Amino acid sequence: MFDLFLERQQNLLENLGSQKVQKHQQLEQHRQRVELLSDVDQHLGQVASHSALYHQNRLALRRQLGDMLASQQQEMELAQLDLNYQQQLLLKQFGKVKGLEVVQKKRADLARMEGTKQEQQQMDEWVSSRRRTPRGSGL
Repeated sequence: MFDLFLERQQNLLENLGSQKVQKHQQLEQHRQRVELLSDVDQHLGQVASHSALYHQNRLALRRQLGDMLASQQQEMELAQLDLNYQQQLLLKQFGKVKGLEVVQKKRADLARMEGTKQEQQQMDEWVSSRRRTPRGSGL
């Protein structure tokens, strides 16, 4: 029963680790999008043209890019919070699994010591019974 519980906790730890990797990848994707949008926004700010229509379109596009950038930065911050939470869950589960493994090891050590103690008692009883029987009864 204990071994089954430990196995389930270890599986949960592995799942949490996999989820953390996914959360980290999502965060990196958001960072890349923020960087890309920032680069496009900077590039639009550097283009020089004398057309009023071009400037009007460029300003509208930069506004839209600014909104997208703000949204993407918010998504990135949420992904960072999610990753931090996932890390906390992972550390908590890791501690739980390690604690259970220590208990399992102590139980195994105790069972081994009990087995050794019983073997020693049996040997002591055998030796003492051998001493009680007469050795040379003349037969």
